[in-house]
Amino acid sequence: DKGLWAPHDASQLMAEYGFDGPILIDNGSEDPFLEKLRPEAFAEAVAARGHSAQLRLQPGYDHSYFFISTFMQEHIAFHADYLR
Repeated sequence: DKGLWAPHDASQLMAEYGFDGPILIDNGSEDPFLEKLRPEAFAEAVAARGHSAQLRLQPGYDHSYFFISTFMQEHIAFHADYLR
């Protein structure tokens, strides 16, 4: 039942509750799950709530460890800046 997925869907959660903290999302352009991840749906939900987010599509990357390890330091710095 796909209806049971909604409480775990970032796009649905954003649409229903919003979020007032910083958001940074990276996806790889070659991610085989990109169609299922639907970052455009999240971007629409963010815009509808009047929030902002950095949604980046990284050319040539897939859903692998190498993708995550490449951008992890940027994500840690992004959130550390917010916590200061």
